Amino acid sequence: MGGGAGPAQGEGLPVSGISRPARWAAGALAGLSFRDLAGVLVVALIVVVALCWVLRDENRSRRLTAIIDAWRGTARRPPAR
Repeated sequence: MGGGAGPAQGEGLPVSGISRPARWAAGALAGLSFRDLAGVLVVALIVVVALCWVLRDENRSRRLTAIIDAWRGTARRPPAR
C-alpha cells in the first residue's frame, strides 16, 4: 500500500501506441489561434469527405488500393477483363 496519490506501481491504464502521436498533436494544436484551428478542422473535414467519396465507388476504391499497394511496393497486376 502506497501513501502517495495515484495508482500503485503496476496499475493504471496501459500506454497505447497512439499516446505519443496524440500528445504531439495536442502540443502542436495548443499554440494555434482559433482561426488556425478552424483551418485545421476544415482540412480534416475535406480529407474525410474525400475518403468517403473514394470508398463509395468500387472503381475509385480499386484505384486507391492499387496506388497504396504501389507506394508500399506490394503492387499486383489487376485481373484481366
